[in-house]
Amino acid sequence: MSSPQPTPIDLLHAAYVRLTGLDIRLDLAGYRASLWHTWAHQGWGEPELAIVIKFIQRCIRNNDRGFNAGSLRFNRLIGQLDTFEELLAEARATGRPAPSTNPARDSILRATGRPTPGQGSTAARPAGQIAHALTRDPAAAAAALADFQKMKTNL
Repeated sequence: MSSPQPTPIDLLHAAYVRLTGLDIRLDLAGYRASLWHTWAHQGWGEPELAIVIKFIQRCIRNNDRGFNAGSLRFNRLIGQLDTFEELLAEARATGRPAPSTNPARDSILRATGRPTPGQGSTAARPAGQIAHALTRDPAAAAAALADFQKMKTNL
């Protein structure tokens, strides 16, 4: 006789236990399962759970922002949707690279048609396509070269 297939809630709870190291039961008179259902209804899943837990664990290790082991408690993470949403937003924001503070580099990126940090990203272009764009506009090519040389001396 085979064992029943785990439900999505079972899998989420198993991920929570694995990621936090807190071995708590899923069903406490249906209370935790209902919290998971409400949490998952927000569109979150294991990837978002992992992002937030790893963010909190990193803050605990770094003794940052007053986080402690209690920050990983089930009711705090799963039972408080607004708290989880805010932590997810913070974790995602801190995972992004900081914007460039090098104006010469930004100028070269703009001259070659690439986005500067903070503008979003586009697909990489072949060098020939960039060179062709610069040869059509000699003033832009000269400015890009000057900016490149200035950036190179600052390295």
